[in-house]
Amino acid sequence: MELASRISVQRLLKQYGIKPRKALGQNFLVSAVTRNKLVGAAYIKENDTVIEIGAGLGAVTQELARRAKKVVAIERDENLCVILENLFKNTPNVEIVCEDALKQLPVISNQLPVYKVIGNIPYKITGPLVRTLVDSTQPPQKIVFMVQKEVGERICAKPPHMSLLALAAQHAARTSYIYTVGRRNFYPHPAVDSAIIAITPKKHDQNQDEGLFMVAKTAFRSPRKQILGALSRNLGKSRMEVEKILSLCKISSSSRPQELSVEQWHCLAEKLIR
Repeated sequence: MELASRISVQRLLKQYGIKPRKALGQNFLVSAVTRNKLVGAAYIKENDTVIEIGAGLGAVTQELARRAKKVVAIERDENLCVILENLFKNTPNVEIVCEDALKQLPVISNQLPVYKVIGNIPYKITGPLVRTLVDSTQPPQKIVFMVQKEVGERICAKPPHMSLLALAAQHAARTSYIYTVGRRNFYPHPAVDSAIIAITPKKHDQNQDEGLFMVAKTAFRSPRKQILGALSRNLGKSRMEVEKILSLCKISSSSRPQELSVEQWHCLAEKLIR
């Protein structure tokens, strides 16, 4: 049975007497084409181990099981876990984990030397999940998420449209916007369109993260203000000191926070807090 279809989703929901829970962002994928684009973006090989976040009714799990050596499918809704366990009870390379992904990911990932992560992610946990994964001591090879379109655009943004979320992802990873997914690819239809994004973690010095985000958060509190004023006013530095550091980092004193690149943020943090 093809699980990425409206007929299958509606039949399973009816069979188990379940209604989608809006509070958990439950909009089930009903397009095999979109599902295959999502899975394809992870470039899964036959020896790969894949963690799926938010397995739902198994549409993505089904395709992952065809391609990967091992699939760890995490789902926090106990009712959906029952369905998943029944659907994949005869699929030996699929393990269903009925837990909160944010709590369980560090436990699972620390047991895996090499793995990839994929999932259709609710808006509320997108930022925390990205930070958890890219800053992990054992980060995945690749992360492919389906997220709200606006969130995907923010994560993959470049100057002059940077944000704290973009910096949180890009200071430790390469990001790319893959594909826009219309809301009609889900049941029930969400209020907004979605996007498939890819995140590839890279090595970074986690000892510098605290200073980096302290400086960035200070500046982004006043995103419309010029960075010279925002930093000198809130970091206890004179305008002359900050202006000198901005010049060293090749940043105009009239720039605004969203106009700075990741490299410029690193430069600022290094020189402002040393």
